[in-house]
Amino acid sequence: MFYVNGLPFQVIGGGYSADMFLRWDDAKFSAQARMMLDLDLKMVRLEGKNEHPELYDTADRLGFIVMAG
Repeated sequence: MFYVNGLPFQVIGGGYSADMFLRWDDAKFSAQARMMLDLDLKMVRLEGKNEHPELYDTADRLGFIVMAG
């Protein structure tokens, strides 16, 4: 539960873990993010480390909340 302007704001999301070999594929993440939006998820939690700048750009463009793990 988060608070915005003092009012409770519930966000439902999921975790994201990078490729095992730390390869970045913008098209793959964009497709995954659109699937998460289709599931009505609004937040993604990063597992383990900060990600590539493109992830943050894509999340910003699609309106996702990114929570560092």
